[in-house]
Amino acid sequence: MGVKPANFERVIKKSGLSKKEIAARKKVKPETLSRHLSGSIRMTLDDAHEYADILGCTPLEVFFQLEEAPIIIRNYIQGSAEKEQAFKTGFERVLDDNPAESLYLPTHFGVDLALCVYTARDDYDGPMQSMDRTIDVIYQSPILEKRVHPWCNQKLSYVSLKHPEKHEGVRDNGKIRLMQVFPQPNNKYTLHNIITGATNEGVELEWATPALTQVHCPEAFFTLDSAQWS
Repeated sequence: MGVKPANFERVIKKSGLSKKEIAARKKVKPETLSRHLSGSIRMTLDDAHEYADILGCTPLEVFFQLEEAPIIIRNYIQGSAEKEQAFKTGFERVLDDNPAESLYLPTHFGVDLALCVYTARDDYDGPMQSMDRTIDVIYQSPILEKRVHPWCNQKLSYVSLKHPEKHEGVRDNGKIRLMQVFPQPNNKYTLHNIITGATNEGVELEWATPALTQVHCPEAFFTLDSAQWS
């Protein structure tokens, strides 16, 4: 008795191939493939490599299910920032409290990661069009737990303002903004936009989570079949 490969069924489905065709390409009986799927017979590393070649995935993906990262923030790129003259570009950042879409992470990535996806509005034709489909990777737990992550100190971070109406921005005027964070006394913060130079002082935050990295070509890092996004 072998160990059931946890992700085998998913990569078969993703490939679009029938099980009969996969068995034929591997030169085994369909019954053997079924037993590999159920774990009733042991799958060797050679088997995993052969299946991976047929299915267009890695041997690791045959055995192990990938971590999912929810798309928790949508960054809509639009041309409505009247005060931002350099790029004439604004952002509407929308938090999804119950994200329905996600992307699969490479297996060596850690847990607690979530994604912020940039989407250009249909009528946007400004110079930041290339940001469309760009992804920012963040930690999810500070948002769920309503806290400021310690790594936000002096770092570019996604923040949620308690009173956004008190702090006018240039590109960002909504509740959620992407700013550099500087702690002040009494649980308040100075927020600085590193592009426009705009600064807000004495800001109260609901939460803040650091922008860990930005990915301009998500196809190179993520498995995109788990979300319908464009």
